[in-house]
Amino acid sequence: MIPSHNGTEWHTDTRLDSGSFQVTADPAIDAPPSGTNLAARFTPKGGGVFEWKLKEPVDAMSGGTLTVLVKDPQGNATRIDRSFSVGQ
Repeated sequence: MIPSHNGTEWHTDTRLDSGSFQVTADPAIDAPPSGTNLAARFTPKGGGVFEWKLKEPVDAMSGGTLTVLVKDPQGNATRIDRSFSVGQ
């Protein structure tokens, strides 16, 4: 996951079940309540890369967390939690 002030990219392995892709943010980013599955906001860019373009840039935030969950075709899940701050 590569966060930036105006969006986030997620790089996936092509052997993953794309239907299992889940992303949540705490605190809320870009309007939906904290804990909402944001996966539908990501668009494929090709080569296993997905991008979420924010409606408004995040100028300042402390203690943010993005959580990504994805499964392989056998159902094995991988979860990644990334903490971040912006403008600190």
